[in-house]
Amino acid sequence: MALVETLILAIVSLSTLILFIKDRIMIVLVYAAISTIAVVVFAIYSAPDVALAEASIGLVFTIFLYMVVLQHRGKLWVALVKVADSIDELQVELLSSYCEFRDLNLRILKLNLNEALRMLEEGRVEVVAGALVNEEKHAQRVPLTMTNGFLETKLIYFGKGKNAKFLGGFSSFDEALKAFKNKEIDGFYSDLFRYLNHTFKNHVDLIPKGEERGVFYSFAVIDDEPELLLDLNDYLTEMEKSGELKKIVERHVR
Repeated sequence: MALVETLILAIVSLSTLILFIKDRIMIVLVYAAISTIAVVVFAIYSAPDVALAEASIGLVFTIFLYMVVLQHRGKLWVALVKVADSIDELQVELLSSYCEFRDLNLRILKLNLNEALRMLEEGRVEVVAGALVNEEKHAQRVPLTMTNGFLETKLIYFGKGKNAKFLGGFSSFDEALKAFKNKEIDGFYSDLFRYLNHTFKNHVDLIPKGEERGVFYSFAVIDDEPELLLDLNDYLTEMEKSGELKKIVERHVR
């Protein structure tokens, strides 16, 4: 019965192969192949009832069930606060890569800073990108924790400097600058990329009064999502170790 032995060997080989396949659709297809071979083996051994059960339940019904489940993948809801085109694209690529690795559907909502923080606190989004550059200065507003940093920047101070609020408490650099010029606020601070993006686009000659180094862009995660925070940190660490993080950053930030 060389044919049967060959088919059984194929079942064992395909079963082992499944352990090394990452694509879930491919796993289902390999499982379908195993089930099909099993139906043939049962038929050869004159067990039509078992073969019929395997074909109807093990092959058709189970494969159908798997495919239905795979169509309903988990989602990662992200609030993206605009910084600059290059930084926004960098963050989207990082999150897209993470979602592809974790087999999630990425859902991005473009919001201003205050809206993003409110939705994070309400649990309507799981991650905020682009809103925060320094955990210590923002932790009092929303109970959040920052992931590992992926892009170094600076904090740039205007007016009264370090006693000021990030963007003066407004949602954008434009709003903070307008309020500062109208003397509605005594000072504010921003990250370097927001400042440069505004300066390049509007040719505003606003000279900083001071700066703070050692600040990084990172993603904000609400405190009641520790597993997501840990998973994002693990992902960023692996990306950094492999050198892929540096390549992605260099594609967007010159």
